[in-house]
Amino acid sequence: MELQDSVHSEIVRLGELGDALVDEKNYVGALAQFLEALRLLPSPKHDWEAANWLYAGIGDAHFFMEEWTDALNAFSEAARDVESAANPFLQMRLGQCHYEIDKHSSKALDYLCRAYMLDGREVFELERPYYLKLVKANLKLS
Repeated sequence: MELQDSVHSEIVRLGELGDALVDEKNYVGALAQFLEALRLLPSPKHDWEAANWLYAGIGDAHFFMEEWTDALNAFSEAARDVESAANPFLQMRLGQCHYEIDKHSSKALDYLCRAYMLDGREVFELERPYYLKLVKANLKLS
């Protein structure tokens, strides 16, 4: 099953606009673009590849607004794709959200360690340093 070209183009346009707005720190605007793009996908949404990156974009907008539960919900939707287990960024964001909701969450540590095992310290380069410190302490790395 394929989307009509015009619908596909509009979803891509809205998603790219959302990404650009995140880069500009306009998270509310980005969220609106990602949600509009998601609305264009026929149901069930998860049948479409675009749903995963749109949910990740929604999660990122919420993450930067420190809306941890909303971010976790969106990243969890993105993680429904079987390939998400190999995505270090998604694993890291899931771990960060769990950590920010509950500093003692074992899920936080699991996800953060998975991200590290997939991509090493590189995935953490632009993040707050305490996430990597947590991973290093748990994995007993220097």
